[in-house]
Amino acid sequence: MNTDALEIDLIYDIICPWCYIGHQRLTNAIQKTKAKVQIRLVPFQIRPNLPEQGISIKEYWKSKGIDDPILAYKKVSEAALAEGLEINPEKFTTIPNTLKIHQVILKAEDIGVGLQVLHAIQTAYFSKGVDISLLENILKITKNYLLTEVVTKAWNSELDIYKNLVLAKEKSARDLHVNAVPTYIVDHKHRISGAVSNFTLMDMLQQLAPKEIVGDFCDIKTENC
Repeated sequence: MNTDALEIDLIYDIICPWCYIGHQRLTNAIQKTKAKVQIRLVPFQIRPNLPEQGISIKEYWKSKGIDDPILAYKKVSEAALAEGLEINPEKFTTIPNTLKIHQVILKAEDIGVGLQVLHAIQTAYFSKGVDISLLENILKITKNYLLTEVVTKAWNSELDIYKNLVLAKEKSARDLHVNAVPTYIVDHKHRISGAVSNFTLMDMLQQLAPKEIVGDFCDIKTENC
């Protein structure tokens, strides 16, 4: 049996609430199907031209003709609750530029905790309204996963290593004509766009992902039969 993990490129942005939900749905689907999956993070800035400190969420939605941000997030907030997540637009006041945050997450992925750090940052932002445009807040959020000096170096991106990596990965997504997030590229050839249902993700994993099913057996190493 081929038990190599199915590779999934998760193209996302931190400030995309559907990415937050989509990641949770994918996690749930993997757990339920017991599929062997390797997720690779592909950063994609949906608002790359925002100032580094971000902009007021009220200002942002007002520019789109919406006076009440809470109403703008109503559908996505309800979808989040169904997945055991909270999106509380009344608590967060800023939409940040996400470049530096992506830099930290890619560093975390190098260390093996990228998905955990992504989830922690999005939870702090969407659930608690933490201003994630500030390094001091990112340090608090990631303290259980990353050393202070590691986060600081990735944030400041010495020699622009992580900045260039984020931009290169983003370009690779755009070269694939990705124009919405989340997008999943599965096994380098299948594409799923949007935070599709748990059922859809489970169906995909059941069809494509290798599984290792273990029953009773004779162990040739210990000769237990």
